[in-house]
Amino acid sequence: MQMVAPVIAPLIHDDTSSVSEESSTSQFYEEVTPTDEFEHLFMNKDANERAYVSDTDDEASQTSPQINERAPPNTDSKQQFTFDDIPPAKWRDRSIEMLTWCTAELQYYSIDMVIKRFLARCQGRLRDWYISLGDYRHTNILKSKNPEEFINAIYYEFIGNPLDHTIRAREEFLKMKCCSFRPKDLEKHYNRTSERFYCLQGIDDVNLKQVFQNSFPESLSNEAYRALETKNMTVTQASLGGLYQLIMNS
Repeated sequence: MQMVAPVIAPLIHDDTSSVSEESSTSQFYEEVTPTDEFEHLFMNKDANERAYVSDTDDEASQTSPQINERAPPNTDSKQQFTFDDIPPAKWRDRSIEMLTWCTAELQYYSIDMVIKRFLARCQGRLRDWYISLGDYRHTNILKSKNPEEFINAIYYEFIGNPLDHTIRAREEFLKMKCCSFRPKDLEKHYNRTSERFYCLQGIDDVNLKQVFQNSFPESLSNEAYRALETKNMTVTQASLGGLYQLIMNS
């Protein structure tokens, strides 16, 4: 009879214990250490369980390709997600940061593990919202096919329908005008219009580019058009930043 030797999973020590104390995001919620007190709610595997393998299995594991989930370099174990530390006007920007984090994690983990790792780091009202969903909606969220679908569930709950935001951004963009010739005022106008322009995904929309150029003082706008003609370019070919520079140089 062939003997089977037990293989004990090694203990992994965290070297990031000396992390500077962070300010609490809300006075109404206790801060929870994700990896110790909350993350286990979403993890199915026991980190301390013993695995038994035969010599045949060991040989197969050496010859077959392995896709192991590994922690990304310089992972911050104290990374948390919350809306409690910023005003509602900035929640949309925070949701984009959350989406960026989830997308980056896909390099190392499957989508379901990315979602579990995200949920384990939720704090404040975001954590309370998830807990209150119940088993059925928990399952639906964990079945999200990609980070966009997962973050959309959070977006709808805390911010609203993304389409409403797009409609409002378009209305604001079309109404924006700058009547000043002062560089600081022109820069401020560019900052406000460009934010809505990219929200509307207008990089290939010639109509939005024309609206942008015409929102500046008429003399500056006309000079920018003449500069484009000199370069044998059209508004369609120019970037938003390029149009802005032509206006500033007028």
